[in-house]
Amino acid sequence: MITSARNSITAASVGVGLRAADVAEFIERRPAIGGFEIHRENYFSAGGPHIDALAQIRADYPVSAHGVGLSLGAAGPLSTPHLDRLARWVDWLEPALVSEHLA
Repeated sequence: MITSARNSITAASVGVGLRAADVAEFIERRPAIGGFEIHRENYFSAGGPHIDALAQIRADYPVSAHGVGLSLGAAGPLSTPHLDRLARWVDWLEPALVSEHLA
């Protein structure tokens, strides 16, 4: 679990999408921005440098985690393994917001 004093995204916050090419610069410079949006399936791996970098970002900024993998608008049932993975990931990252495509 990541602990941080920066837990909320407000209507007055201005954030940006977190792109892999920009992560090192954001960690180094720590600009005064309201937070980051990430595509969570890009960070579902068990570990590695990009997960460590996300943890560093999350320690300093609120994160909005957007996903596309639940297929909420599909005719079939939800993927239980994907939902379980999402729940564990949300418990670890503690994003300020979690959203999903309805497709």
